[in-house]
Amino acid sequence: SDPLFFWYTGGPLCSSMAALLDEHGPFRIYADNKTVLINPYSWNRLANVVYTDSYIGGGFSYSTNPTKENFNQTDTQLIKDCYAAIKQFFLRFPQFRSNNFYLSGESYAGHIVPALSKMIVEKHETINSKFKGFILGNPLIDQASTGYIGDLSTLRGNALIDDSTWKMILKYCIDPYNANPYDPELNPTGFQPWKSKKCAEYSTKANKIAFPEDYDVKEDISGNERRVLTIERFYCTSVLGLNI
Repeated sequence: SDPLFFWYTGGPLCSSMAALLDEHGPFRIYADNKTVLINPYSWNRLANVVYTDSYIGGGFSYSTNPTKENFNQTDTQLIKDCYAAIKQFFLRFPQFRSNNFYLSGESYAGHIVPALSKMIVEKHETINSKFKGFILGNPLIDQASTGYIGDLSTLRGNALIDDSTWKMILKYCIDPYNANPYDPELNPTGFQPWKSKKCAEYSTKANKIAFPEDYDVKEDISGNERRVLTIERFYCTSVLGLNI
């Protein structure tokens, strides 16, 4: 009777194994790739969680017809595939058909989960009557405001950017954005500040200041420090390097 959650990690092309093994799954894995620790804050204490990989080529997501066309998957096609996967899940595991279910995700799933939810609501199929809603954490909805300006503001809020760099980011990235670049009356030229060379220069500088190494020092839930690869390097796949 516990609710069922379908989880989608963002990227795109980041595996949901990141959430399973480094965020809210039942275990945490140390950098030695041998030691595991039970996670007392795991979501599966309250719900059944299905960690779903997408797009094709990301994590365990694959195609039986590995052509370039299949790997160049659009958001629209992905949403259709995710819906088909949900239907297949309930066919394979009919014991969950009576459970309320939700969609959930982070980052680029901000594009996928709302659209997939809309598809579920609009398709009048029996299983969809148990769909109750969706949850998003740190979603990428608008590339500029949440995925770009939001990142820089978060770094500043955590004291990871010095004053002089932040002033330049305000000048070239954030202040022009706050002038509403999407409003044709306020911005008749269509200027997009996040694409300017100066904004790119100082946002790159900010990220180099905030993330000077390839490794982060994290504290696990027992209070012990451990060195782990940054999650983007460890769990995300780029199909650009595939030899198809």
